Amino acid sequence: MSGGAETAGGRVLTPNKLKYALLALFGLVVFVVGLGFALAGEWYGWLILALGVAVGLSCLLMLSPRFASLTLAPEDFTLRSGFVHRTWRWDEVSDFFTAYVDRSRTVGFNYADRAGLSAFKIKVGDVRGYDEYLPETYRMDVDDLAALMNDWRRRATAGGEAGA
Repeated sequence: MSGGAETAGGRVLTPNKLKYALLALFGLVVFVVGLGFALAGEWYGWLILALGVAVGLSCLLMLSPRFASLTLAPEDFTLRSGFVHRTWRWDEVSDFFTAYVDRSRTVGFNYADRAGLSAFKIKVGDVRGYDEYLPETYRMDVDDLAALMNDWRRRATAGGEAGA
């Protein structure tokens, strides 16, 4: 169902850990293959080995909620993806909806007030159909996640407490 935990006044959604665990395992396989080539004296073995380490470590980091989560709070929501942490107030967003990013379905959203955006960012948003998007679905159906986000936004902007 949902991929989150309740916190005091909020909710933390986390991505599918199995996906990142499998990718970390893939990184280990790449590492072992690279190690084999490197020990055989092939120069490209070190490149493959380094790639395996990079993939494995980045996926292991993504298993931590500190590196990959969506935190819903009564006044705002915070996206953590890798080392990027971004926070938006609910009243900064006009709505959440299903969007397509590189042929994958995810949740997109538009800013309520686009006046502060550059002309380039407005044009790109018009072409794509959204200003921003969530990089994960956090173990939820895309439509359910968009509905959940809209519910939190509606409650926050109506002055009530979000998060049923």
